[in-house]
Amino acid sequence: MSTPQGPDLTQLVAAYDAPGGVLNQGVLIDAIGYYLEHRDELEELGIDSELILAVKRTFEADVDTGKASGELGVRREGLSVLSDGFLVIRRVCRGWDDEGVDARVNGELDLTATFTADGPDPVVWGGARQCRYRFGGRRVLLDAASDAEEPAIRLHLGDDIGFGDVGKKPVLFSLDLRASLDDFSIPVQIDFRVTGTSLLEVRVPAAVIPGAGGDVVLEYAGGALIGARAKNGHFNCDPLALKCVSDDGAPLGS
Repeated sequence: MSTPQGPDLTQLVAAYDAPGGVLNQGVLIDAIGYYLEHRDELEELGIDSELILAVKRTFEADVDTGKASGELGVRREGLSVLSDGFLVIRRVCRGWDDEGVDARVNGELDLTATFTADGPDPVVWGGARQCRYRFGGRRVLLDAASDAEEPAIRLHLGDDIGFGDVGKKPVLFSLDLRASLDDFSIPVQIDFRVTGTSLLEVRVPAAVIPGAGGDVVLEYAGGALIGARAKNGHFNCDPLALKCVSDDGAPLGS
């Protein structure tokens, strides 16, 4: 059986590493508006922690036994860590109560990951089927968007990581899901990147900030804007004043 080919996230990774838009005060205000519009998707659903946990537990399991804690089923092709292979992961979601693991009630995540003898390949992809869990005490439900042209869930784990290193490098998420939070519907169509230091990076597309001439990236910690990255440099931001200065102290232009 041939190894499946995952989606190409090269351009999206590059957009985070080297955004092409120019940041000024007007662009910053518009970019913050984009974040606020998508705040529930980014801050209230806990999607990143659920997905990282599913992948992390799978790769930290003994790949020779074909078993992973918490999985309903894992199909592995090329099981030995001495060769290349792939995993098809069906992870039962945690559910809304403590009545046990039941895919019929809790739903599941269906993910595909490829690997070599050295560790996981960067890209993991798949979908969600009526996945129920609690985040911050609230009930979350995830399901794949029915009109998604690409896999509903696309992750980039970082380059050159080992089997026990999932989540230690920044993880990029590209999502096209339907979600609900305590029965309030939230479409999830966004990409973002998180780091092990709980820094959230949000790419603001050029289409919503035409004055920038390209994408810019905002940096948030605990829901507060602390930085921004653009073609004209990296900026440190005051979340209360909504003002930013470059790393060398120069104020952001108007």
